Amino acid sequence: MIDTGAQRTAIDRSLAGELDLTPIRFEQIVGVSQKAEEYPVFRLVLQLRVSRGEKFHQYDYPTDVIGVPSPAASRQQHYGLLGRDFLQAWRLVYDGPSAVVEFEIRQ
Repeated sequence: MIDTGAQRTAIDRSLAGELDLTPIRFEQIVGVSQKAEEYPVFRLVLQLRVSRGEKFHQYDYPTDVIGVPSPAASRQQHYGLLGRDFLQAWRLVYDGPSAVVEFEIRQ
């Protein structure tokens, strides 16, 4: 999920458990609940594959992500969200009618 209002990139804690990730620290974060809560922070490398015609480019983005529970009210499982810490390196184009998101690396 892309969240332009989120400062940080997050991963679902259940996915972090499936990937056997170990927290490197804990941080107080104010999330949707509007209360500061302690969350585990995991270090990982996000990989983004961008297509240009028939060519693919892979970008590796080493980062620390916050481990959060998936929203209980959500009808579909979200495994994480890309926050502004990740998005600041990209030019993001969203085409509403076709529901297509394009990423371009900022030069």
